[in-house]
Amino acid sequence: MNRQLQRLTIIGGTAITLAACGGAANTPAATTAALAATSAPAATSAPTTVAAPTAAPTAASAVQAELPEGWQRFEQTADGFAISLPPEWENINLTEGQIEEAIAEVVEQNPDLGAGFPGQIEQLAAAGIKFYGFDLSEGGMSDGLTTNINIIKQDVGMEVPLDAIEQANIEQIKTSMNVTEVDSERVTLPAGEAIVLRYQPEMQVAGGGDMTQLSLTQYILGVGQDLYVLTLTSAPGSQDSYTETFDQIAQSFEVLE
Repeated sequence: MNRQLQRLTIIGGTAITLAACGGAANTPAATTAALAATSAPAATSAPTTVAAPTAAPTAASAVQAELPEGWQRFEQTADGFAISLPPEWENINLTEGQIEEAIAEVVEQNPDLGAGFPGQIEQLAAAGIKFYGFDLSEGGMSDGLTTNINIIKQDVGMEVPLDAIEQANIEQIKTSMNVTEVDSERVTLPAGEAIVLRYQPEMQVAGGGDMTQLSLTQYILGVGQDLYVLTLTSAPGSQDSYTETFDQIAQSFEVLE
């Protein structure tokens, strides 16, 4: 495998690892997949990092799919992308300078997230995750897992065909996660053509103990030399109820000019 494909599998593996470790109810996971939340979390007054709409939409946003009323648009100019989430979802910008204040605000508004939440989010930032969002609605938690999204962006140094990206990541998933079935398809998003991978790894919950199964949906886009990986995680029992929402979130993804 050449050096560029090795890099692709490393990126994919990072997304897999950070998206696939479970967490027990009332104990947020040390990774992105399984934040525990209460069944009826406190309502938040406003997302922590919403940016004002730009005066002139980018080419991507000009063709963006129409979203349901009330969705929040989060723009991360430094990372060159924007994404929208349902009104019940919360977001933490993992690249902003005031990350500690952002985490403290979320914890203050949602104290049941637990004392370990700040350290776990800081681990995500240290691992290169650019964006993290999670569903705080009453239905957001199922089987002890809170539905969430994380986004990785990586400069791979060259433009790589989607076929190569797809093959490298499927092989990595099957090898590192001991998964036998990975569903793959191609979709056209406003931001460009994307690979969609769906699979259900079984992982040990945070702190050891029982294994738990997760349902992962990953959208992988190559834009120039940049690779974007959007990983959406839910409990298998709630996968079908999130299909439309996950698609709408992916459709909202914008690469900023």
